[in-house]
Amino acid sequence: MSNPYHFLSVPAKKAFDVTLSTPIKNFIKATFGDKEDYSASIDGFNSLRVEALLRSNYRDDCSKLFRYYDQLHAIEYKLPITENQIRIYFKWQDALVSGGGLFGGKQKTNGSWKLAYENACVLFNIGHAYSELALAQNLSMDEQMKAALRYFQLSSGAFSFLKDYVNSNSLSDLSVDFEPAVLASLSWFMLGQAAELIHLKSSSFKSEIAAKVAAHASDCYREAYTSAKTESAKKIIPDVILRANQDEINKSVDAARKDNDFVYHERLPDSKLIETILAQPIAKSLPATFPITPDFRDLFASLVPIALNNALASFNSKRAEIMNIEINRLREATNVLNAFLASLNLPAAIEDRGGREIPPSVVEKANQIKRQGGINTLEKMFNELPTSLTRNKEILDETIHMLDDEERGDTELRNQFKERWTRTVSSTLTVPLRSEARKYMDIIQNAINADKIVQEKYRMNRDSIVLLSKQT
Repeated sequence: MSNPYHFLSVPAKKAFDVTLSTPIKNFIKATFGDKEDYSASIDGFNSLRVEALLRSNYRDDCSKLFRYYDQLHAIEYKLPITENQIRIYFKWQDALVSGGGLFGGKQKTNGSWKLAYENACVLFNIGHAYSELALAQNLSMDEQMKAALRYFQLSSGAFSFLKDYVNSNSLSDLSVDFEPAVLASLSWFMLGQAAELIHLKSSSFKSEIAAKVAAHASDCYREAYTSAKTESAKKIIPDVILRANQDEINKSVDAARKDNDFVYHERLPDSKLIETILAQPIAKSLPATFPITPDFRDLFASLVPIALNNALASFNSKRAEIMNIEINRLREATNVLNAFLASLNLPAAIEDRGGREIPPSVVEKANQIKRQGGINTLEKMFNELPTSLTRNKEILDETIHMLDDEERGDTELRNQFKERWTRTVSSTLTVPLRSEARKYMDIIQNAINADKIVQEKYRMNRDSIVLLSKQT
């Protein structure tokens, strides 16, 4: 888009509608339970995306776009939006055209399961929104010209930050808009327009300072042109955007030369003898910050970051493991002590009533056994052990068999369709399930070993248990 001053804005990426609510609700319920109801926050997040990306005119209002970006940033470490966990497929249309022109041709549609991709697309549109806001200002008014200058600097900072963000998250292959050279060119171009705005006000400057500001604008445009001419960017950003004012410049030079030849007759110095004008870098990119919205309120402020939740679960598991080890040690020591006491006929020897009555401790133990069902309940439990063991092993064996069949099918389809089969490898997706299966197989084996010990103790003490199950 152009204006009387020939400044340009960056086109916007087009977002497609996605459903955020269901997968996020399912994840929170499965991970954190029903301790707190996040339904309102999740629905608000979904509505915010729609209002920010599908219904907004950025020249009129950017607040929802900025708030949505802040919200994405806030949940980055709280909600693992990936192909393997919270599955949300973000789909966007490129703003630029590979092999075409900046403002024409057919844009390509891309998508990804990564939250970082959504974040990057929104940040690109923030750079676009700042450039649109700059063009919407009335440059004949000082306050609005200052606002336009700040918007161009913010746009430059957004694209500069996005270039680093794309590299660190390996997103450059997902869109022609994310080519590092393209983003560098857009950042320099926006900064050049900011410097040119300052030069428009240079009538109140000394001619030396005005020349330095002009040199700075020239340097910025030269950097933008250099980046755009790299191999990865030259098919995306055509020369027309970089040479937008070239015809006007040439006409002005010709007119000035003609006036001098026919009117002023001033001697033009040799350009080689003119002292180099050093640029005055008065315009600077303003870095993207978080939060952009001054009064930003996180919809998921009370939600624990997933890394912290996992660390807490790991801590609880380790604590339970240590407690079990200590309890087992105490039990072993108790058993050793009881065996030693039994060898001394203690405490029975101390409670000897001369055969006239049953010691109170024996009566209490007999009553405790009878309250729990006595020998009959114990017999029933032992009889049910083989059936329960067989059923558990059958369920586990069937689970492993299903995982093997699924992996075998995935391998066959991958061999058949080659690179067209883009689904994540089955063996990667099923790692948690196979780990759980191995854990339960170990549990079953440990139970089998423990059963042998219990059965031996039961065989040795059955007669005594039968006796204690009888009436006093």
